[in-house]
Formats: sequence, structure tokens, C-alpha cells
Amino acid sequence: MAARSAVPGFLVLLLWAIAGSGQSLGPLLRQPGVKQEPIAAKPPLLLAQELARAPLHSLPAARIAALDSLSAMRAWNAARRRPTQDGFARPLALPVGVVLSAGHAPSVAESGGIGVDAGQGSIAWATRIHVDEAYRLRLHLLDVQLPPGARMWVWGTGGEAREFGLELRAPAGDLWTPSVEGPDLMLEVHAPVSAAAARFTLREVLELFPVGAAQPLSPATNHGPPVPAFPAGSTGWSAGDERVVPSQDSTACLVDVACVESSGLLTVLQHAVAQLHFVERSSSFLCTGGLLNNTRADGTPYLLTAHHCLSDQAVASTLEAFFQYEDPSCGVVASQESDFPHTNGATLLATGATGSQSDFTLVRLAGSIPADSTFLGWSADPGALANGTLLFRVSYPLGRPQAFSETQVFASATECAGTLRPNYIYSAKVPNGGDTAGGSSGAPLVMENGQVVGQLYGECGDPFNNCSQSNTVVDGAFAQTFPAISQWLDPSTVGGPCVPSSNTLCLDDHPGDQRFKVQVSVDTAEGGGLHGPGTDVSLASLGVSQGGIFWFFGATNPEMLIKVVNACPIGSQIWIFYAALTNVGFSVTVTDTQTGHSRTYTNPDLTTAAPVQDTAALPCS
Repeated sequence: MAARSAVPGFLVLLLWAIAGSGQSLGPLLRQPGVKQEPIAAKPPLLLAQELARAPLHSLPAARIAALDSLSAMRAWNAARRRPTQDGFARPLALPVGVVLSAGHAPSVAESGGIGVDAGQGSIAWATRIHVDEAYRLRLHLLDVQLPPGARMWVWGTGGEAREFGLELRAPAGDLWTPSVEGPDLMLEVHAPVSAAAARFTLREVLELFPVGAAQPLSPATNHGPPVPAFPAGSTGWSAGDERVVPSQDSTACLVDVACVESSGLLTVLQHAVAQLHFVERSSSFLCTGGLLNNTRADGTPYLLTAHHCLSDQAVASTLEAFFQYEDPSCGVVASQESDFPHTNGATLLATGATGSQSDFTLVRLAGSIPADSTFLGWSADPGALANGTLLFRVSYPLGRPQAFSETQVFASATECAGTLRPNYIYSAKVPNGGDTAGGSSGAPLVMENGQVVGQLYGECGDPFNNCSQSNTVVDGAFAQTFPAISQWLDPSTVGGPCVPSSNTLCLDDHPGDQRFKVQVSVDTAEGGGLHGPGTDVSLASLGVSQGGIFWFFGATNPEMLIKVVNACPIGSQIWIFYAALTNVGFSVTVTDTQTGHSRTYTNPDLTTAAPVQDTAALPCS
């Protein structure tokens, strides 16, 4: 087993940053090890002591009252479905409809909550949810309508209160709170008294389970090769915990990062990858993602992961990303994720599905990332991956702390259905070089120079043996992803006004400037199936230059009306409004060609589209 050694990583990383050129750039923006987070002010909680007396909502243990959901989660993971599931929502015995408005009586217990006069023209409301034997909890707030100045906090017993806000609200108007450790979740909301009452509804709580086994990986099996010191740069099969979600993935081939010799590359990866938790259709899932640098090196928290992890804005809004979750030393288990830096919420920028695209998703994280984060470089050159090229990865298999793996490009590997070259990269496992498992999906794949060339899709071979050396590892190819995300990673590629076409609607800010580009793609099983771009109809000939329509199936039957309003002159941001009279699956992307910023909205297939009125869609500069 190689011992961790002190390597002058900062010097190494700085040299990489200087060496980057063309469509590649170095990963370092901040020196690892230098913490710069400000000291957080103590939250002005008013009802914490009141909530400490007794829970206002209680649920029995899942093993007693949610056996069907536990069985469904076990079946999902045992079948190796992607991504790995680690939790599910449970309905409250008494749903709570909260309305905070003028005239609210202080110190009144109301439908499972406590409301008081918070002074200075505001109201405070709080509740406590208890779930027997719970590992972690998140609370679902529906139909959230809060006036400006409202504040929210969530905390667990013995934990610090975490503030959050409408940055976590999804397009449908709901949000999932940050998670808390243990069987109790406390929520407190402060809202100013205004003409518009603060409203939200509580119906369910999400219970999260420890998917990975609690014991450390055996040091005797964690003797993978050290990564290069210089120069340097899940499978998605599901698994579970021996106690809660029986594991089908083997841990024998996993290599704890803490058991690998330290190097510049390893340090970069450890400070760039995040463990991802997210909610879709009231179930929670696990994946991995990595921070990407841009040519401006401005610290924008762009994160790359897989499409089969985050596929639309509703899911991205629920994202909880944990950074630097690693064991303190080889053979020693780290504490829970909550002890490590984490962020909540994200904006979906671009995504591409399996098959015709490279199974990728790029998001911009909503929260503040750790001050000592590193940002990975990237290469969009498909010629950089010659047969036998060494590739490296750090991921979070089975919900565990960071694990290391090494593979080699396998140019002649047999392709699996739906993951054909050049959209995907095939690589062979290096003996004793570590591996991945459920929860590793989306983890960035890097070369020795630290540049990202792909993100993990899965393995091709035996789906019920993640440790099989005969399996080939499959990654979405970054070279195929880059054209769809270049406007964020390389803003210099953004140039000139929008150019209209049958699939590109150009809208004005000022008359004739064609500032905003709108594109819609359709992916539906409706009507025998339809996949491809929507067709736009400009209304400029009618004098309407800030809005237009799209049709999907026929020109006489329009599906969507959309408009863009620049509200920056009145102190707001750029607004996007649309209404879609359809239930087909679609995504719509609006790009500001002057700044390069864009926003993507999605609608799941066979789901009635909700109208969007986003008054914080795009920044002014």
C-alpha cells in the first residue's frame, strides 16, 4: 500500500494552468488547503426552543410503515437501474397549508405549526417533523409563494441552522429543503407582512438512507497504483447497504482515495468532484459531478455530470452537492456528509440524452462552493485519446467517500447498444487500479494532464458484477459534448446577434438588434414519437419583436408562445415568460447573445406543461 506523501501540489497545478492553450485550460483557480469562508452570523431563530419540546408531526420507522417503498427501492437498485436510489418521500399524516398574512394571531398552534409575531412587521412560523430511525431528512414545500424579504432555515437536532431561499424553487413552484442529519427536521420561516400573503403547503418528507456500507474498505485490498505526481492532469450500476438496501455491487475492487499516494492530480480531483443527491418523482438518487473551469477563469461554479442523473430544471433545483467528502486516512471512516461543505440548488444550462448524444448535463450551482475548490481543465480534441492512453477518476461509489480508479483507452472494444463512438469513450480497467459502482455516474474522466475528456455513463459487459475485469468502462465523450456547452466554458465563441432560421427564433431587446436566441427541442412518444427541433414562427411582421411561437407537429397547430423582456433598466433582471399548450416532452433554451448567458427549461413527456413566469431568468451582465 502506498503511503500518502507531501507533494508541492500548488507548484504543479500552477504549471498546468500556465501550460493550457486552445480548447484546453489548466484546472487551478484557488490553492487547495486555504479556507476563506466568512464566519456565518447566528440565525435569528425565534421558535427553536418551542420546537425542542416535542415534534408536531411524527412518522413511524420506514421498516414498519413504508415496506412497499423500501421494497421498491431495493428492487430498483438490485436491477442495476441508473441512477442509484437512496431515499423516497413519505406523506405526512396531516398535510399543512400555511398562510402568513396581516392579522395573524401570535402564539397560535395551527395545523402542525407554530406562528408568532416576529416584530418589525413580520411573522415567524415553524414546525418539527420526526421520523423514527431516520438517517437524513428533507422536507418538500409545494406552491411556494413568498414576498421579498422572506427568510427560511432548516436544521436537525444538534445541527446548525442552514438558511435557504427561492433559489431552490423549481419551475412548478415547489422546493426541497437542504437535508438534515437524524430523525428530526425543524423548519422556521420569517415573512414580512405585505399585501401578498406568504403561502406554502407541506405534504411529504423525504427519508434518505445510507446506501454504502458503514465499515471502511479494507486497506489490504486498497493497494491501487499511485497516480502520477507530475506531469498530471458509475458505472451507474446501483447498489445498497447491507443494513437498509442490500448491496449487489462489490466493494472489493474499490480503492479509497486516502489509500493512494498523494500527487498534484489527485489533489485537483479531490477538490473538484462532488457527491450529488437529487430528487425526481419523490425519490432521491446519487451521482457524482465535477467543477469545470472556463476560459475567463472567473470561478463560475459550472458542474458537469450525466444526463441520466440530472435531466431537467425541476431535478436540478433539488440538487445537493457535497464537496471534499473523503476519509481522513486509509482505513478510517469519515463522518457523515453533513460535516463537509455542501451547496443546494442549480440552474440547468445544457443536457444531452443517451444515444444520439453523449449523456451529459452542465449546471451552474446556486450556492457558494468551498473556497479551496479547484476547477478542472478540459480538452475537446478527439485526437487526444490514442489507444492505451491512461485515464483517471475520483468518484463517490455507493454513497461512500471518494474512491480512485484508473483505466486505459480501449479503441477496439466492442460497443454496447446505444453508446456508440464517437459519442462515447471505451476504456479497459487497469489491474488493481480501483473501480466505480452505483453513485459514480457522471464522475469526470481526466487524462494525466488534468484535462476532462468525458463523464461516466456506465460499464459494458456483466451488469451484475461491477468488479469484473472483463467489463469495459463507458464515458460520454467531452469532444462531442463541448459544442453544446462552449458558450459557457469558452464565452469567446459567443459572437454577434442571433441568426434566425426555421428552428431558431430571434427576439429583440432594442428594435432590430436580434439579441435573444430561442430554440426548442422535442422528445416525445406522443403521436408515434417525435424527436428533434421545434419550428418557430416569427411575429416581427406583425410588429411583435419581443415574442414568438413554436409548433411541433404542424404549422397550423402552434404549441408554444414565448417572450423575453429586459427588465434591467428598472433594477430587475431579464425576464422569460412562456405558455405551452401541450403535454409532450420538450426543452426550451433562451440565450442572451450579448453576454453568453442562457437558461433552459424542460417539460417531461406526457406531462401537462406548466406556464413559466421567470423574473430572474438571466443576469444583466
